[in-house]
Amino acid sequence: MTSHRLLLKSPAWLRAISWKTLLACTAGVIVSSALAYAESPVEVPKTTAVLLAQERHADIYWAAFRLLSLAIPLLALVTGLGASLRRRCEQITGHRWFWTVTLFACAYLVLAELIALPFDFYAGYVQPHAAGHSDQSLLNWMKGDSVPLLVNLIAASLFIWIPYLLIARSPRRWWLYCALALFPVAFLGMVAWPV
Repeated sequence: MTSHRLLLKSPAWLRAISWKTLLACTAGVIVSSALAYAESPVEVPKTTAVLLAQERHADIYWAAFRLLSLAIPLLALVTGLGASLRRRCEQITGHRWFWTVTLFACAYLVLAELIALPFDFYAGYVQPHAAGHSDQSLLNWMKGDSVPLLVNLIAASLFIWIPYLLIARSPRRWWLYCALALFPVAFLGMVAWPV
């Protein structure tokens, strides 16, 4: 009933906009921002044998990180680590679902970061120093490596409840609504995160 009152109080032009129009406008903004930089020249660095070897190593690191990002949730699922972590989170939060889900997401992110830390350290600190491409101190590297984790923890704390709410409200079409809810998050991730 409240939504009908809110709809009646909204201006006429806002009631006239359909979701298709809103989607078309959003797509237009994305395409126009991409086209604005389409004619910009891209500077290509000179290629040497050392750079090509480093690129091959970078490709191997990239593939290893992708496999690791798949192996960590598989490890949590197959070994029962995820279930025991959930039980611990339930005990800590007193079986309140919102806080259990939030604490579980944060604990999982920290655990995954700790598992990936040796690989991140080698690829992000040891290898650039060995190649002479970095003079960053270990403390600065640790600060730079912890900032994305903090951002992920904050984002998980703010948004992890949304899929669970959608599952409770619509058990048959929750996956569609979650995908639609992910569009603005993915857009912000692509636009705001690099900035």
